[in-house]
This record gives sequence, C-alpha cells and structure tokens, in this order.
Amino acid sequence: RRVGSNQTRRIDVRVIAASNREVDEEVKAGRFRNDLFYRLNAVSIMLPPLRERREDIPPLAQAFADRVYSLSPAVRFSPEAVVLLDQYPWPGNIRELENAVVRAAAMCDGTIRVQDLPERIRNYREAHLAQDEPDQQAVGPAEEPDEPEDWPLLSAVEGRYVARVLVHTSGNKQAAARVLGVDRKTLDRMIKRHQISFERRSLQKPNGFVSNSSATTDGEAN
Repeated sequence: RRVGSNQTRRIDVRVIAASNREVDEEVKAGRFRNDLFYRLNAVSIMLPPLRERREDIPPLAQAFADRVYSLSPAVRFSPEAVVLLDQYPWPGNIRELENAVVRAAAMCDGTIRVQDLPERIRNYREAHLAQDEPDQQAVGPAEEPDEPEDWPLLSAVEGRYVARVLVHTSGNKQAAARVLGVDRKTLDRMIKRHQISFERRSLQKPNGFVSNSSATTDGEAN
C-alpha cells in the first residue's frame, strides 16, 4: 500500500542487498530477522575482500584514475606506486582504493608516484615493506624513466612485476605467491591475465625483457 492509502497494489520487484557482516551469524545472534533473511537470501554471492583478489587492483585503480582525467591523456602509475598498491592490504576494500587513487590522481602531474598516495599507505610501506627491501630490489621494476610520459600503464607494470618475481623464484609459483602477498589461485589468475608462460629455462616478461630464469609472457620476447 502507498503511504496514506488503503488500496493494495501488486508490484514486481527484485531486491539486491549487501552486507559487510556474516548475516547468517547475525540471524543466529538474534540481530537480524530470520524470516527477512530467507526472503532476501534466494541467491548469495560472496565477494572476497580486495586483498584476496589483487589481480583486480590494476584495472580498478586505472579506472578510478581515468575518471579524474577523463578529458586528458591516461594517468600513469610509477613502478614503485604499483608495487605499493599491490602490497597494501586495503582494509577499506574498493572504497578505500578509489579514495586513494582519486586523491592521488587529482594531486599528481599525470603520473601517480608514491608521494602522491595517502600518508597511511606510505606509512604502511615504511612499517611493513622495509624488511622485504632486498627482495623488492631484486625483483622490482626496472630503472624508472626520466620523463612521466614514458611511464607504462599500471596493468603493464603489474605483468612485468609478476614475471620478474617468477624469474626471481625460478618459476616456483608457491614462492612467487609469497613474495607477491597473494594466494596461489590469485597468482594463477594473474599469470593467465598477463599471458605469462613457463619454461624452466627461459622466462620472458611483459614489455620486452627476457631473463635466464624461467617464465614467459606473450608479446614481450625480444
């Protein structure tokens, strides 16, 4: 019934509801109505937190940055910023990523660097990534180009970084996943996304560099 009306009308609707809590646990605790839960819970989709699907970070970050620069050339990310975005745990999930990237894109000169990211993210790097610094140097991105327009797009840098990590671990995916801070399934999706193929003797990476270790990405063998 409409507000103030005594006439009943038939309607046809579909309800999409979301929660950041375990609703079935809330039902058991008496904090959510049992009947409403089963009315809404016809089809459930569990969306993992962003930290468990890191392969989504580059396209999401690029999309958020492009919103700010919608009428300008695509904003780019420095390799160091890419590494930090990938390593940060994102407790606020996609909203936090969007907030960080939009802020950085608005403040940067066309290239998002570490110093453009929010302080909490930079502080995480100082507090949690320092111990991994030797490994990061060993497997991190190549030397930075001088001109901002020479920066590759975020997705390209991610593929190169993943390939370098695989080189560093001699193709050991379990070890590479530990270095990247992701699980094996996520790493497998990243390998598929960037078309990285394996040969225990020669690993090729995105954007034209080849190594003596083991692994290869299409379109990058020089």
